[in-house]
This record gives sequence, structure tokens and C-alpha cells, in this order.
Amino acid sequence: MLLPIFLLTDLLNSLAHVFRFVSVITAVGIHLSSAVMELSSKLLVAFATILTVSGEILSPPYFDLAKDSTIAATATCGVNITTPRERFCRLTGASADERQDFFSSLYYSGNSQIIAGQLCDYCVAEGTPEADQYPLQVHSARFAIDGSEKWWQSPPLSRGQQFNDVNLTVSLGQV
Repeated sequence: MLLPIFLLTDLLNSLAHVFRFVSVITAVGIHLSSAVMELSSKLLVAFATILTVSGEILSPPYFDLAKDSTIAATATCGVNITTPRERFCRLTGASADERQDFFSSLYYSGNSQIIAGQLCDYCVAEGTPEADQYPLQVHSARFAIDGSEKWWQSPPLSRGQQFNDVNLTVSLGQV
């Protein structure tokens, strides 16, 4: 029979007080049998073990609040630009080995380059001829919540400092 965790904690605290009491009595010169001391030590260890083993980590079930929701971004890489494609670079440095890892990825285009130690690639706007030609370079906001390895990409800061502050808004469809 497993006791609720709060009862085990109370029991363990009580045993700790008993053990301290036994230690004080022994220190004052009242001798208890070694069997009593050994038993109290074993009980303390046993209940500490029970408390550790029987304690469960409770976590709520996972569910995706954003599933089937709509999402919008105030700006997206490759959208509202004058060129067909827009370059973005990851701000976390890269090496030639890492570039090879991305070449084997299903969701990273083969046009990636390492520029000044950063892994760079291109974005294209969804629904354009370039998107048909380079589907892996589409990084629209819907990819932020679709559950795939694709991702939404904010515009690069080379487009302007106003893109340092971009909002994603998820509409959960509640009234």
C-alpha cells in the first residue's frame, strides 16, 4: 500500500525527530541498546527510500492548443520584398560539418552556404513561382504550429531594425 506523498513526508519528518531525540539521549549519557539505535537508523533510511521510490512525477497530458488554429506574423522572411528570394543567416555560428548535416535534412534546402561562420540560406514567399521551384525555402508562419520540422523564419535584420520586433499571433478560435 502506497501512502500519499504528504503523509510519507510527515512520517519521515517524525522519524527524523525521533532519530535526533535518540542521538541527544545518547550524547547526554543515557545509553540505548545498539539494537534500538540500529533499528531507528534503518527505519529512517527505509522511509527515505520509500519516499523517493514511491514519489511520482505528475504531469498533465500533452495536447496541442494551436492545432487547427490560424496564425499570422507581422513579417516573414521572403515576403514583401523586391527580389524573388531573401537570404537569412542563423546567428549561432556554423562549421562545414554542420552544413553537411543540414544537407541531409529533409527541410533545409541544398542552397545553404557558410558565410563568415554563419549558416545561411534563402526564403521565398508562399504562393509564388519561386515557392513552387524551391518549396524547402518557404518559411511561412503556419509552419510554427504545424507539428513538422519546418519552421517560420522572421526577416533578417539586414532588411531593417524594425524587423527586430516581429509578432506571431495564434487565434485559438475561442469567442
